Formats: sequence, C-alpha cells, structure tokens
Amino acid sequence: MHSLFVLEDKVLLSLSRDPKFANAFPFLKSISASKSGRRCCGRSSIKMTLHKQLNAVKQTIAGMSRGAKTRLRKLLDTKQARVRYIDGSGKTHELTF
Repeated sequence: MHSLFVLEDKVLLSLSRDPKFANAFPFLKSISASKSGRRCCGRSSIKMTLHKQLNAVKQTIAGMSRGAKTRLRKLLDTKQARVRYIDGSGKTHELTF
C-alpha cells in the first residue's frame, strides 16, 4: 500500500483507460485525446483541450463526496491521495485526502 499517491496528468490518462476506474468514476471517460489542428502560435490545440479536460477531472475529484474519495483511495491502494488543480480564477489548489 502506498502512503501517498499523487494524481498527476499521466496518471489520470492511465486511469481513464482502465475499465475498473472508468466504470467506478464515469467522469474519467471525459478525457479524450482527439486529433485537432494547430493554433497560430504553434501550440497544439489538442494539448490545450486535453489540459482543460484533465483540470476539469481534477476539480471533479476534489469535489467528490468523502465516500467516493475513500473508494478511489481503495482502488488506488493508497492511504492518501493528492490532486492539484486550477480554479476558474487561475488560482492553484492542492487537496490531500
């Protein structure tokens, strides 16, 4: 059992592809890497879309009920989990549960 599991972008992408997690937490299915064009500044719009999707998933995790967070920790086999997300005003938050 892990003592602390940090829910980073790559971890969330992996969890979204795992049926065990995707079925238990359907909002993970909202993460998709669809092909898209490039923006004028050179930064891929797919990266921006994916970043927004991942941040929305992190906000959803932060807002889950205590029971849902406990279920997530059990599936991750960890004592604590941590998620960092950006709110609507651009402020970064970190939640350990």
